[in-house]
Amino acid sequence: MHVTHRPGGNRSVSVTLSRAILACLSVLCALTASAAAQSTQPSTENESDAEKRRCIASSTDGQERRSEGHLLRAHEQFWTCANESCPLVVRQHCVRWLAELDELTPGLIVHALDADGSDRANVTLRIDGKVVRDHLDGLAVRIDPGEHIIRLEDRQDHYQEQNVLAVEGETKRVLRLQLPATPTAATRPELAGARTDTHSTSSGHRSVPTGVWLLGGAGLVLLGGSAYLAVKTASDYQTLKETCAPGCSSAQTRQVRTQIALTDVSLGVGVAALAGATAWWYFSSRPSSTATAAAILPTNGGGMLRVTKPF
Repeated sequence: MHVTHRPGGNRSVSVTLSRAILACLSVLCALTASAAAQSTQPSTENESDAEKRRCIASSTDGQERRSEGHLLRAHEQFWTCANESCPLVVRQHCVRWLAELDELTPGLIVHALDADGSDRANVTLRIDGKVVRDHLDGLAVRIDPGEHIIRLEDRQDHYQEQNVLAVEGETKRVLRLQLPATPTAATRPELAGARTDTHSTSSGHRSVPTGVWLLGGAGLVLLGGSAYLAVKTASDYQTLKETCAPGCSSAQTRQVRTQIALTDVSLGVGVAALAGATAWWYFSSRPSSTATAAAILPTNGGGMLRVTKPF
């Protein structure tokens, strides 16, 4: 076999193959783009249908909330269906309903005053227990129709509250609340407790007078001192008995004699003080319009308690 080689033959074959490959790639790209377009179109249509359903649901829910008197909630729903992404017919209805709600929703302009009548802005506004303003700005606060509890309070435990009836169409009602000059007992546990204690005292459960505690404490201290002196006197007496008895001088026995006298006085006054405290507590705990007087008088052998009680 004789093979004849023609110059340039390989080049023509290469060019033909290159053109065929490019044509195939072009067709493949076209098919891919077409498939992508077909797959994207249903997704876009599905998203559009879902948005339409959301708009219709918001408009329906808004009308139901409006009929129930929940105007604030209805306003939120109508605002959603008034969005530009909603169908034109639905959007037009929701925009009209929003305008109607603006004329119907009650609004309160709360005006806070000090005890002297001065304006206050640094107060907290609560409506039905919920904080809606931590600082008054003079703007109206929208609320649903019906009964509400309006409360103003400051950081010094001053507060004032009032029940109001919000009416449809009353969009700029001015409510003036004046804070008291002193903290309110209901906001101060210690004041509320003091008021309860006062009430219980006046009803017969009286507290122990301070004088009873002082007098009783003094009696206990004196009795303790008397016991200490008695022990020390006994020790000193035993020392004298072992060292100089029976010929101890007056100077040596002077300290023991003084301690004996102080022991007797402390014992007598201490017992009298405890007795006086007991009597004072007993007579003060009994409801009576008369007064009880107690006095401790010193005597040669100790002390004497005198209690005066009119009967």
